[in-house]
Amino acid sequence: MSFAKLPLETPRLLLRPLEPGDAEALYAIFSDAKVARYGSSPPWSGLDEAHVFIQRAVDALRDGSSLRLGLVRREDGRLIGQCTLFAISAQNRRAEIGYSMASEAWGRGFMDEALRALIDYGFGELAFIRIEADIDPRNIASARTLERLGFEHEGLMRHRWIVAGEVSDTGYYGLLREKWLAPKAGPCDPSAVSLREITADLVRLLHKLQVSESQKGFVAPNSLSLAQALFAPEAWYRAVFCGEELAGFVMLADESLQSPPPEKPQIGVWRFMIDARFQGRGLGRAALLLVIEHARSKGFEMLELSYVPGPGCPEPFYRGLGFAPNGRMDGVEVVMALKL
Repeated sequence: MSFAKLPLETPRLLLRPLEPGDAEALYAIFSDAKVARYGSSPPWSGLDEAHVFIQRAVDALRDGSSLRLGLVRREDGRLIGQCTLFAISAQNRRAEIGYSMASEAWGRGFMDEALRALIDYGFGELAFIRIEADIDPRNIASARTLERLGFEHEGLMRHRWIVAGEVSDTGYYGLLREKWLAPKAGPCDPSAVSLREITADLVRLLHKLQVSESQKGFVAPNSLSLAQALFAPEAWYRAVFCGEELAGFVMLADESLQSPPPEKPQIGVWRFMIDARFQGRGLGRAALLLVIEHARSKGFEMLELSYVPGPGCPEPFYRGLGFAPNGRMDGVEVVMALKL
């Protein structure tokens, strides 16, 4: 396969073939235990590994077997990561994608920016119809990156890797050209978001809603939430709609609904989820604002919620709405509160 029209450019990055002068920067990246934590090889222990890595990339580029590009930050010319299309099947028009980045550059959107350019190149210049990824399912940050780009979780292979004596699984993700090129849904109009009572017709549909794969460790299934609501008089629950499309579920623990209610009832968000198809469009924020207004209209002075801490947890989202930790824990969950 021929790799023409390189390098690739983005607003903040230059994606170019690796060069011998990249050895020290690559060694700094791959010798970092944080970067190698969920990789397929242990941290590098010597600069010679960087030279071998670069030579293999140069050879593969020449013979067309794979493409590996360094991610150079435009503002300072520093190489901060790399991305690759490999395991290329020309007959089946598919490839596997891989990537890594210096830990000090994490959390700034660089990898999303780079991979969008690489995927555009793969589906455009190289005419692939499928790009796939193999990640450690414990690597929530990597899973979230793939999900933001439109990859879908396609399966799990257990005990597929052994790295430095540690056994790990493979999470398989795939992205099709037709999905990548399809028009993307825009932001959801906040005025189109509503909370509606749950009817018998909605129950089966609510069971089918799912968060993205990387969020499943933070959100209970709707079937469990609805079952719990049957035996909890304080449960106030609604379906979240975007226009006329069912998009999510919210359940509050409202002590004023108990009989008799306590002298000073409290209210908190018990469960909240937005289906993966509707994420990234502002729907979750609009729905929680409706919940906040509901609690305020009932005369409550404080609204609480909690979350399980860890990579990919919703803490930044809740903070963006004004919630802050109040110093309490609910088991392993951090409790946050919003003054109404």
